[in-house]
Amino acid sequence: MASALVYIELHQGAPTSASLVCLSLGREVATHYGASLYAVALCGQAPEIGVMEDKGLVSLLSDHGADRVVLVTNEALAMPALHATHGPALLTACEQFPPQLVILPNSAAGRDMGPRLAMELGGFFVGSTRLVSDVETKTNVTEFFLRRTLFGRGLHQRLALSGAQRPLVLCLDTHGRAPLALGDDEAEVVVLQAPTPSPSPLELDHSRPTPQPPGPRLIIGASAALEAEDHPGLEQLADLLGGEFMPHADAAAQGPLPEGTIYLACGASAEKHMATLAPDTRVLAVNHDEQCPIFRLAEAGLLAEAGSVLRDLLKVLTLGDGQDQPDQKN
Repeated sequence: MASALVYIELHQGAPTSASLVCLSLGREVATHYGASLYAVALCGQAPEIGVMEDKGLVSLLSDHGADRVVLVTNEALAMPALHATHGPALLTACEQFPPQLVILPNSAAGRDMGPRLAMELGGFFVGSTRLVSDVETKTNVTEFFLRRTLFGRGLHQRLALSGAQRPLVLCLDTHGRAPLALGDDEAEVVVLQAPTPSPSPLELDHSRPTPQPPGPRLIIGASAALEAEDHPGLEQLADLLGGEFMPHADAAAQGPLPEGTIYLACGASAEKHMATLAPDTRVLAVNHDEQCPIFRLAEAGLLAEAGSVLRDLLKVLTLGDGQDQPDQKN
């Protein structure tokens, strides 16, 4: 491995902690394989070097292991980091100092730029991975591996870092790790001019965000028989749940329900009720007939007598609140 490159993500001009962890890990890998380590920072303008009371950017990256700090500058790089704005600048550094290994933090910017950079370099991309080592003794590392979790933590994959035949681009998961100061000498500084991105690759929307609609609308529908027996109870249930009751007679005239509706079908399974359902309607059904058509559309169903369930719900919802329940049949 001739060289390794670490992308340094900046926040308000300072490297993020995740970037410094990536740089520390990159230092260990570069030392093991005898490679040069480049820290690449993409800046709106080159920072002043050696004039700050606290450690400047170059000194900080030197302390965390960089052999060479590459500052790629362009006014457009002051924007939030994305491939559209920062990808060409990162590629410029890779073309100037061709890497066998590129490490990016597993951040939104890293995940956006990493796959495209790997494609442009003709290499491989591995996302959301951790860097681990096999240790022969307490001091001698024999090999570095990439370890990532697949299928909801049910399967782990290990890839030997030295096995890649083409440039390898990684998004490293740094969770639970702290950056380590590993360098002693001040790194060499190289300043590159990034190409100007194509006009207006991104547009910032300064308008006020569109007010979001309230939560899902709840509509309760019932069979004609249940409505005749428990109409007041159905209206009370809708009121207690913050929804509305749709009378059986209105189902045919209702038309498709609004998007995002939750439809509680209490014994209702007639065609006129099913015709009101929009494709994204979430249906909850209560019916004593396990063969009723509404169950085929329901997200959840309860096989029970709808009137009994209605009265039980009202008892639970009105318990202790002082509300009088409507007259109901036993």
